[in-house]
Amino acid sequence: MPMYNLPSKILCCVLNVQLKAEPDTDEMFAQVTLLPLKKTENEVEKEPMPSPPPRFHVHSFCKTLTASDTSTHGGFLDRSRKPPTQEFAAKDLHGDEWRFRHIFRGNC
Repeated sequence: MPMYNLPSKILCCVLNVQLKAEPDTDEMFAQVTLLPLKKTENEVEKEPMPSPPPRFHVHSFCKTLTASDTSTHGGFLDRSRKPPTQEFAAKDLHGDEWRFRHIFRGNC
């Protein structure tokens, strides 16, 4: 293994963070782009840091469905359909869209 004469600590600015998934295993990871700073730790503390670049915005939503979500008092169900249903669509980290349909088979 090659040996490099590097300091034990290299100060960096984070330029970009991307959330990714390994296609074969679905293992999730973050790809981080760093910019090494050529200043000492004390000099960096004295100067203001440059404003960060625009961040990649992750849209996420989590909702545990409960009995009230299918109730007659609002809920998510489309009661104009027989039987009543609710549909959901989600995109995974690969960009694939997954569609789900919940069919309510109880009493409305």
